[in-house]
Amino acid sequence: EQGNNASDLIWLISHMEMRDYFLFNCFRDGASAYKINPKTPVHKPDTPREWLSLSEHQDKFIRWVSGETGLPLVDAGMKELLKTGYTSNRVRQNLASLLTKDLKLDWRLGAEWFQLCLEDHCVAANFG
Repeated sequence: EQGNNASDLIWLISHMEMRDYFLFNCFRDGASAYKINPKTPVHKPDTPREWLSLSEHQDKFIRWVSGETGLPLVDAGMKELLKTGYTSNRVRQNLASLLTKDLKLDWRLGAEWFQLCLEDHCVAANFG
């Protein structure tokens, strides 16, 4: 099948728009995108951010990066990333979600880890 379905085209255009939006923000903000308090908020302004201290919870981060969380999808994704330098976008989203929502660690730790490991890393998409 050629994939000429209109919904496929809409999906592609939507993802290209998101990519361009992240690239625009990255170029606009420059090095500030990496700072603790960037020019542009990276969260909903009314949502408090409370990250656990890495110095006190580095065991959680080490389990996450080594694929030893006890969660099969996360562990497989992290091990694939370490071994191949790649993992699918959907798995990346799950890995990041666990890091921030469940382990309550700062998303930038995961962004830096992905930047180190991913063969197809894109700063704009990763920090966007």
